[in-house]
Amino acid sequence: MAVALLIVLLLPGQDDPAQLIEGLRAPKVEDRIQAEQNLKKLGKKAVPALELARKDSDPEVSQRAERLLKIIPVLERLTPNLMQEIPGIEDRLALGMPHAWTEALVMAADRDEKGRRKRPKLQRADLDALVPQAFQAMKEEDLTTLCGIVEEEELRSAIPGLLNLIRQGKGFRLVQDALEILDAQEAVPDLVALLRSKEEGVRWNALWGLILLDAAATAPELRPLLKDEIEAIRRDAAFGLGRFGDKASLADLRAALQDEDVHLRRVAASALGSLQSKEAVPDLLKLLKAEDPMVRGAAASALADLRALETRPEILKLTRDQDKDVRVDAVTALADLGVTDSVDDLRALLNDEQVRPAAARALLRLGSRDGVPALLEAAEKGDVFSLVYLNALRRPEVWSGLQTKMLRRDLRGKPKDAAAAWAREAGMALDAIRGDERLTLRSYRGRTSLWHALWELSTREDNGLVFETDRIRNLPHKEALKFWKDWWASEQKK
Repeated sequence: MAVALLIVLLLPGQDDPAQLIEGLRAPKVEDRIQAEQNLKKLGKKAVPALELARKDSDPEVSQRAERLLKIIPVLERLTPNLMQEIPGIEDRLALGMPHAWTEALVMAADRDEKGRRKRPKLQRADLDALVPQAFQAMKEEDLTTLCGIVEEEELRSAIPGLLNLIRQGKGFRLVQDALEILDAQEAVPDLVALLRSKEEGVRWNALWGLILLDAAATAPELRPLLKDEIEAIRRDAAFGLGRFGDKASLADLRAALQDEDVHLRRVAASALGSLQSKEAVPDLLKLLKAEDPMVRGAAASALADLRALETRPEILKLTRDQDKDVRVDAVTALADLGVTDSVDDLRALLNDEQVRPAAARALLRLGSRDGVPALLEAAEKGDVFSLVYLNALRRPEVWSGLQTKMLRRDLRGKPKDAAAAWAREAGMALDAIRGDERLTLRSYRGRTSLWHALWELSTREDNGLVFETDRIRNLPHKEALKFWKDWWASEQKK
């Protein structure tokens, strides 16, 4: 019998499952292992014979057959490259606990302290093979890590898993951000269907998924949510309709200005400004006297968005409001209106410590040099973002051009990639933008200015932007501060 088994095992090109099953009875352990490996290589072809062998009276045969029947389906899912780079992974996944899939994905995508892949030969397809089961078996504490991997590796295979998390009311912003980074437009029909869920968390999660995907065509599905029983959903639906540029919702948004929820009134006011609803000016004027300070500030900003110049005297009154944030909103609104008659009033506000930096920025935007000392002072104290407004004085033509030219397409990827795309849109060079986090900056169908996109891109890290006629330099804060102090010193000598 032993001689016969040895002959079977030594036959060249052995691919007969029945004969290999007999090899599982070999007296030598190494021969049994070799037979098992050959059966594993046969894959699905060996399954019928293994199904019979699992009932074999020989425990050695039945146990090995049972083991192989668990491993072969896993082999069908994994890529050869993945199994080569992580030897034995198929056995761990087939024979371990379900969470082994999650652990395997984390291992495969692991990076060193410099952000480099520890297994650089692995490709996206290799990771994709692990994703579905990794999401099914994940624990709550895995969510941040998995979403980070999905974003970093752009794993579109995770979209069904992300949608399942939304259905379960889990993940919220982590899941929404991952869908946005993936620009998961194929998820839109499922998200629309989830807007009708009885679970408020599911509705809210789906709503924000649609907003972040800029799914403007779904605006008709959002309008009914303005009457949702949950205040947060009504508010965020108003926000989304403003983002989508949905003119058909103007009447509903104007009605929302009378809602008991102050947050909805605030967001509705902003949405009406974004939608350029001139008919809403009388309603917004009334809100300048609203009891809630957030509503007063939002109304001032909306009137500025509408270029309602006739409302400047009423907005000016808010610069003396008791609430600091309202005063800041009013100051910014006066600059947005672009009326130089506001300069004297803004100059006086430099004495208000709480709004001094905002007043300085507004003055620079209106072409007044009076705000420079206050802005440099704020930068000395650590305000790393306000220095960029000095470009409005030093390079007014570039500043104005970026304000008026619109972004034609979304910017996606890491900051350096998004910066390169921005430079192509602007037609001018842009030094590398620091930062490593993937991002999506929406054009909102040509309604985002190049300036706004640049601001969003640069304020995520310490980026000191200096405009030139054909280039935008990017300096660390300390270097940028020195540059602007030197520039101001030379200007004062002129």
